[in-house]
Amino acid sequence: MAVIRTSLPRQIADEIRNRISDGNLLPGQRLNERELIEALDVSRTPFREAINILAGEKLVELSPSRGASVRALSDDEIGSLVMLRGALERLAGKLAVESASAADIAEIKRLRTAMNGDIDKRDVSSWWRHDTEFHRSIFNASANPFVVEYLDSISARLNVYNHFNFRAVTSGTRWLASSQEHDLIVDCLERRDGPGLGDLMEVHFSNSWRVAREYMGELAGSTSAEVERGPFKEADKHKGRA
Repeated sequence: MAVIRTSLPRQIADEIRNRISDGNLLPGQRLNERELIEALDVSRTPFREAINILAGEKLVELSPSRGASVRALSDDEIGSLVMLRGALERLAGKLAVESASAADIAEIKRLRTAMNGDIDKRDVSSWWRHDTEFHRSIFNASANPFVVEYLDSISARLNVYNHFNFRAVTSGTRWLASSQEHDLIVDCLERRDGPGLGDLMEVHFSNSWRVAREYMGELAGSTSAEVERGPFKEADKHKGRA
């Protein structure tokens, strides 16, 4: 059997993508080529190839004067992506009800139980990982590869704000409210309630963005947050149409 190895530029791109998602590289922040090359222990050629990969994904933008920087999304872009993602969440839920196998549902329930355990242990990192797997399992259960592909594409574009979404969801009362919504999602899936699950998936996603907007508002006075606080305004406007 042939072993498929990821090329070095793609490995570098994956690492930079993770740093963006984790909040180590912020929207609008210039990528310091020298520092990143040293930190990643790579040469300039594969590094620049990696930057071109990320630019093609629209996670990084290139400027003759500033070089490469993490792409900050405009209000209109965020609003359009959130509106589309919500609609696809609804569709994925309805399709999952029709297509999910008993094994699919068992795995989704296992992840829900794991998340409840993470809350008891106050393990936010484990909860976020299980939450990602929970939603991914529902998307996969839709049995529609194009729905999954488009959801992945939108998620990648929104990834620059992932760190702030994570902080918002796992703070205050939203963590427990999110857990309760997960219980309702599993209940609808077990009862094969397609319209109900579709509604819940869209509302659950919208609620996360609402809390993220509130969290960003709290950071509005901080210089470090100034770059990335704006786009949630448009997202909130579109959310109200759901």
